[in-house]
Amino acid sequence: MARATLVAVAMILALFVALHVRLSLGIVDPQAPSVYNLGSGGTSSIYFALGRRLRADVEVVPRLSDIKRFPPTRSVLIIASPDYPIMRREAEELRTWVERGGVVIVLDETPSSKEVFKLAGVSIETPLLKGIAVALCRMRGANLSVLLNYYVLLSSRTAKPLCYANGGVVGYVSRVGLGSIYVFGDSSIIINEHMSTPYAAQVLLLMRMIAGNRTFFLFYEGGRAYRILPGLERLPLLALLTPFAFLELLGSAVLGTPNIFMRFMLLGIAVLFTSLYAITRLYSFRR
Repeated sequence: MARATLVAVAMILALFVALHVRLSLGIVDPQAPSVYNLGSGGTSSIYFALGRRLRADVEVVPRLSDIKRFPPTRSVLIIASPDYPIMRREAEELRTWVERGGVVIVLDETPSSKEVFKLAGVSIETPLLKGIAVALCRMRGANLSVLLNYYVLLSSRTAKPLCYANGGVVGYVSRVGLGSIYVFGDSSIIINEHMSTPYAAQVLLLMRMIAGNRTFFLFYEGGRAYRILPGLERLPLLALLTPFAFLELLGSAVLGTPNIFMRFMLLGIAVLFTSLYAITRLYSFRR
C-alpha cells in the first residue's frame, strides 16, 4: 500500500508539473524551424551535424546583440525564419558585425527577415510557393542540390545569384564590407525532414563552403527563450498534494476502499501529458 501511495504521489506531481508548463508556456509548433524542435520541421539535425561532422562550435544566441561576443572572422550566423521580425536597429547592429568580417546565412520565406534581406540588397519576388522542388546551387565551381518545400523566389540588382529553382532565383550572396550575407528564400532547406534524405550531404557541403575556415556556427531564432523543465519551484507543495488527498478521502469516505480506478486514470493522464512535454520541448517567448 505504501508503494502504491508513493507511485500515486509521483504521478500527481508529474501531472501538475506537465499541466503547469503546458498551460503557462505553450508548445513548440511542430513546423517551427528551431534547433529545439526534434520533429520533422525542426533544425536539430543540422545543429548537431555541424558540431559532429564539421567539428564546429555551435551555439544558440537569444538576442542578435549577443553576436558581439563572437569574432566575426571566425563565425557564421544562421537565421532561419525567426519568430519575431528583425527590427531595423538589430539589422544595423548585424551590418556592423558583418562589415568586420562576419558571415550571415538567412533562410526565410516570410517577411520576418526583410531587414536583413535589405542589407543584402535582396527582395521577395513572388508569393509563397508550395510543393517540393530541388534547387541547384553553384558554389565555388561545384553544383549542389538542396530540397525546397514552402519557398519564395527572390530578386536583386546587386547581389550575386547562387541558387535556382522553378525558373527563378532562390538564393543570393552579397558582399558587405569584409563579410557576406547569404540569402535563401526557404527555411526548410535545413529542416530535419530534409536532413534525413540524401540531400543532407549537399546541405552540409554548402555550409562547409560558406564557412571556409570559420569555427563558430551561431543560431538566432527570433526571441524564443527555452527551458527544459521550468515552473516546479513556483508550485507550492500543498497544491501538488491536494488532488492526492482528495482522492484518498473519496476512496475512504465514499467507496470505503482505495480508489484504484481513479489512480489508474490519473496515471494515464499523467503519462499523456509528460510524454507530450518530452516530445515537443515546451518554450516561452521573451523579448
